[in-house]
Amino acid sequence: MGRQLPIIATPLDERLLLAYVQTLSPIRVFVSHGSSIEDLWIDDWEQRDIQEFQFKVWLQNFPWEPEYRQTGGPQCPKKNAGLWYISNSHTAPVIEICRSWKGGLGEGRIYWGKDFSAPNGLAYDVDTFSKCVDRIWRWIRRNGHRMKSDYSTHPPYCLPDGVNQMKLLPENPFNGSPTVE
Repeated sequence: MGRQLPIIATPLDERLLLAYVQTLSPIRVFVSHGSSIEDLWIDDWEQRDIQEFQFKVWLQNFPWEPEYRQTGGPQCPKKNAGLWYISNSHTAPVIEICRSWKGGLGEGRIYWGKDFSAPNGLAYDVDTFSKCVDRIWRWIRRNGHRMKSDYSTHPPYCLPDGVNQMKLLPENPFNGSPTVE
C-alpha cells in the first residue's frame, strides 16, 4: 500500500519542502513527460517554480537506474507521440508531489507508492526509505497548518506560504483560519 498526505503548497512552499528533503539525501526532481530525456529532469528547482502539475523526487541515497521510453503507437494521440518518460518510476525510491487539479491553492498531495505498484517488491531498502518518508511527513505536520474541513476526515496541511495566500482570498474555502492539529 502507498502512503499519502494531503497538502496545500505554493511553489515557494514546494522549494522549502524540497530543500528539507535534500537534507536527508541528495535529490533529483523529474516530471512525467518531456520532449527529451534532459527535459524530464528539473535541476534548477531551487531557482524557479516547477510548472508541471505533478513531479517526483528521487532520494539518491537509494540506488536506482531510470529506464527511458518514448510514447507512441497506434492508440497514442499525435500531440503526445514521441514524448519521453521514465518507465520504471513506479518502483523507484521517489516521492510524488501532485497539485490540485483545479490549479491555484487547491488540495494536492505528497505520496509514496511503496509496494502499491511493485507486486514483485522494491529493489531498495524500504525500511530506511520509510524512515525518510516519516521525517518528511513530520516536517510537513510541524511546518504546515491543518485546515478546518466539513467535508473531509483528513483535511490538508497548508504550508506557510499557502497559509499567507489563503488569508488573501475573499472567501476561504476551508471555513476560516487554518488551525494547527
